[in-house]
Amino acid sequence: MLKVKSTKNNTGMTISGDYNDLSELYESIGELIGTEETYPSYECVNLNCLGFAYDIRHAFMGYR
Repeated sequence: MLKVKSTKNNTGMTISGDYNDLSELYESIGELIGTEETYPSYECVNLNCLGFAYDIRHAFMGYR
């Protein structure tokens, strides 16, 4: 089960879960944003989501 908690000053969030939870979250983000050509007018949003997915991937790999 994923747990999301806001940070001390409410400027971010902490996401926790086991390997499978984080892996599924990573896969879901990838499916939602598609490829770069899917939504060309949302390039900045796509890059932010990719950065978030990068951090999630490193978390379930044990680097975060």
